[in-house]
Amino acid sequence: MITKVVILLICLLPKNSFQTNNDESIWPGRNWNLPSSLPITIDQELISPACWNHFQFFLNELQNMELWALKMYDATGKLGSGVLRGNSAQLGDYDGCVEISESQNDIQGQYCLASLFLDKRNSSKLDQNVLDLIQSHRAMHSTPDDIDIKIAPSFSELLWGLCVPSSCSVNEIENIFSHYLMKYNSTDTGLNIRMSMKSNSCQVQKKPFRLTTSGAVTLLMYATVISAIAFATFSDYTYFKKDMSRTEQNPETFWKKIVMSFSLYSTIPDLLSTKLDDGEITCVHGIRFLFTLLIYFNHKAVFGLYVPLTNRTVIAEMLQGSWTMMFRAFWNVSDTFVILSGLLTSYYNFKKLVDGKKLNFYSMYIKRYIKFTPVFIMTTLTIKNFGHNISSGPLAIRFTDDLVDKCNNIWKSVFYISNIDGINDMCYPPSHQVITDMQIYLLSPFIITALWKWKKYGLFGIILSIAILTIYKGAIIYFGNYPIVIYYGITIKKIAESGNQLYLNPLHRLTPYLSGLLLGYILNIQNIKYYTLSSEKLNIGWGVAVICIYYAYFGLAEASKKSFQYSAIHSAIYGMSQPLLWSFAMCWVIFTCHTRQAEFLNNLLSWKWFTVFSRIAYPFYMLQIFIMLVLIMSSKVPVYGTLFSTFDLNEIMLCLGASVIFSLMFILPLKGIILAMEGKKSIKSCEEKIKITENIELEETEKQNTTN
Repeated sequence: MITKVVILLICLLPKNSFQTNNDESIWPGRNWNLPSSLPITIDQELISPACWNHFQFFLNELQNMELWALKMYDATGKLGSGVLRGNSAQLGDYDGCVEISESQNDIQGQYCLASLFLDKRNSSKLDQNVLDLIQSHRAMHSTPDDIDIKIAPSFSELLWGLCVPSSCSVNEIENIFSHYLMKYNSTDTGLNIRMSMKSNSCQVQKKPFRLTTSGAVTLLMYATVISAIAFATFSDYTYFKKDMSRTEQNPETFWKKIVMSFSLYSTIPDLLSTKLDDGEITCVHGIRFLFTLLIYFNHKAVFGLYVPLTNRTVIAEMLQGSWTMMFRAFWNVSDTFVILSGLLTSYYNFKKLVDGKKLNFYSMYIKRYIKFTPVFIMTTLTIKNFGHNISSGPLAIRFTDDLVDKCNNIWKSVFYISNIDGINDMCYPPSHQVITDMQIYLLSPFIITALWKWKKYGLFGIILSIAILTIYKGAIIYFGNYPIVIYYGITIKKIAESGNQLYLNPLHRLTPYLSGLLLGYILNIQNIKYYTLSSEKLNIGWGVAVICIYYAYFGLAEASKKSFQYSAIHSAIYGMSQPLLWSFAMCWVIFTCHTRQAEFLNNLLSWKWFTVFSRIAYPFYMLQIFIMLVLIMSSKVPVYGTLFSTFDLNEIMLCLGASVIFSLMFILPLKGIILAMEGKKSIKSCEEKIKITENIELEETEKQNTTN
């Protein structure tokens, strides 16, 4: 009895009058204050008999103060304090709901996550500021029709966690509560409240994990690679421990080189090596490091807003001002990696041509595919087969099913064509950068060959292509009214449309790629490494580069203000000029650094440990959003947000650790295999391996001495 009283005190809300269709109290003689968050009058025509019976039984048992019914009501989200500060996610108690079981009528707890959308009626006297505060100034907003678009968080969407009997379907729950909310859609409240739910918005307690065939294959692939690493490392260690002289007497065979490519005695030193090849563009490592971190914080800033905040309105007000263009102008970060891809592709292939070698198109394609595919496919297979079991809760309902189900057709990822599904429906959207890069790469051997054989015509063709692509992009933006930055007040639908038409389209990524190709060509002609510009030309070049960087980031700085009004012509101008200006600025930095005309900057960007990070940069990019989402989906209650929330040292270390593991498993061994196929020497010489073994022996001796 004491337990019932305590729960009653927790659950009671202000007294409400609930009437049946016959205007008679459902529970005559009862004076309990019934929950205002539950619809007491239910139209039987809206739902199935089983759902109606269970719902009515639940409401009756709630009046009778039965513990399981009180728990079901207690697990339902209720309006809390701080709503005007953006505390708009009333999630309830997910775990408490799905654990409910009533054996007499076989009622199980079912947790449902509904989305509410509030609009002010034209005749309403409600102060618009109230709605603005509740919806965090609609910094990014959506409508009920956009509920399936999850590429960015919506500030106008209010979340409501419901605990209901499992016999009710999603459609029935939506009908019940939408009908209940209709009485609040009146001139008295001044509001129009709409409710929307996805087909997968409800969950019951998860069944024990069952391994599917696809999951078993994925685990087998992991196990095979781990076994290969263990076998190769053990064999390598044992071989050199027993007889160091065998190496020179019995050179490694082809198949032995293949196996030993997995040995940690080869991959770890290769990962930690700070040696640079002759003629290498060393500043690229520093640029890759800086922009990899920047893209991480960009992703963290956007996806971190999926976490329900108790002060979301305060955060939305902070996200104003020109400084936020560092996140809103996301094209600059993405284009940097496209420039580097084009630069390195052309630089090393032109180097081959200068040395009198020929390009093997098939070999170029196969190496590229082998380099990127294992990390990409293992990431998507992990999401596809284990995503449902990694986390559970309200946010998992919002993201997990969509994230997992969209990877059902893994073959689109295998062939790098999943971007045809659109940014919201493709398998693992962060992979778009790898996919578009692979698609653009298909053109690179032809462009490089044309530049080498027909220099003037090749240069003219590239310049003409850039001009045509620039005009085409401007026309697409202008006539489609597509946003080019994430402006304040943007709709989620517009972000998705812009992503589909601009971000995923390889044609609109070609301008920075061609710029990188041209720079790689320039750095290979007439020993340009030792070419020196006059101080006057250098000053002009740096001045222009600084202006280009400034415009690329702050050309649309007005977009960071609440008062911003979208202009198609301004967006088109910025969309046409940004890739040109940013490409010039990045190419200028790389050119001056590589030609030793920016010695101080080059020394900074060429710090030896940046080369180590370069080897894990690709898996760091591929895994970061997956790790972010796993941690986000584990959140079950709103939290207090700050700008420093974007910096999570534990998350960063987890990303770095996973990246190192993936590099040792799927990148560095394949590098050794490719070298073996090309007939080149192993990455690590025998002397280096012997040195490693000697160090191990020395450490063991020191341990023994310490023990003694």
